[in-house]
Amino acid sequence: MADRKQIEKMIESVARRGASFTNHVQKTAMAVIEHYRDHGDSTLACQLLDAMPKVGGTKLRQYLATFMRGEFAREDKATVFRKDAGSKPADALLKQAKAVRWDSFKADSVHKEFDLVASASRLVQKAMKAARDGKIEESVALGFATVVAEFLEAENLSTEDEKVTTPGELLAARAKAEAEAANATKH
Repeated sequence: MADRKQIEKMIESVARRGASFTNHVQKTAMAVIEHYRDHGDSTLACQLLDAMPKVGGTKLRQYLATFMRGEFAREDKATVFRKDAGSKPADALLKQAKAVRWDSFKADSVHKEFDLVASASRLVQKAMKAARDGKIEESVALGFATVVAEFLEAENLSTEDEKVTTPGELLAARAKAEAEAANATKH
């Protein structure tokens, strides 16, 4: 068994190695982010995350995902990166990454750009799914979709993502539902 003096030396060694390791990971993470910015290649980020010990890997994952603008997932025992649509880290984001250390990083410490149209469209899709699943009345979902569509049109906002329901499609769905409701009450 080790005595107190030996244990204190081991602790000092852990502190030195830990600081050296943390600094090395920071330098490597910055190089990975810059490489991704310049070449669009996320494989090095995935390799770095796979090489990390379990302790600290979660913070590094959040750090890289934030500054590379995407998310990491495990698939078939390997790490994969899914970038946010049309995003690439800009120089301003790279400056933020340099100012924040990975080991003290908190995801909410970095300003994230908010996409109102995408968020509104996701809410409408969730409402429509809830209606299809019978969790809410379809008229409630369509009413919500119409309000969102009218707001987006009034603010002259639109989305370029073809998978997202557009305001025009939402209004057409509302009109169709109203016509069907009117026909149902006549019969």
